[in-house]
Amino acid sequence: MWKNAKPWNDYISKPIDDKLLYSKIIKYLKNADYDKKTVIPDGESAPPISPPLTCVNFDYLKKITKNEARMAEMIRLYLQEIPQLVQTIKRAIEGSDWNALKMATHSIIPTFATMVIKPDAEEAAKVVQTLAAILISNDADNEASQETIIRINTLFLTIETVCAQAAQELTERLQLLSQNLQPARI
Repeated sequence: MWKNAKPWNDYISKPIDDKLLYSKIIKYLKNADYDKKTVIPDGESAPPISPPLTCVNFDYLKKITKNEARMAEMIRLYLQEIPQLVQTIKRAIEGSDWNALKMATHSIIPTFATMVIKPDAEEAAKVVQTLAAILISNDADNEASQETIIRINTLFLTIETVCAQAAQELTERLQLLSQNLQPARI
């Protein structure tokens, strides 16, 4: 239930500026002030508290790397490569460079599977790659529709958010692994 709810009444004039649309969406998400209390009917117990959602499946990662040293190496590679790919995707979108967008999303997709990152990020990247391919083939039109640009930006936001969450989780895990891998001092 919303407390002190303010109406979400806003507009964007045409032609739609995707950056303005994005900023307005973020504004309303940041300003969302809702009551987080849940009313539990009499006679019922509270639902069990679930662990915080993680982005990376560390059990699978441990299984495929077989030891902590390899896992640490794989995490380091991810932390070096993925932020660069995310920035490449962002620049490609901003510059309407559909070839670069297609290549960067093509490069990032296998990483999601290897690192077992949330499937919605992999799916978003696949859709962006497909949209980029369509935009490349429609080069004669030379202008992407505003709807396509908004969809690409929305999907990129998913990719960027998941990659940032994965990077945070992987950094924390790498710190723990680094402590375990340091030789004991005598």
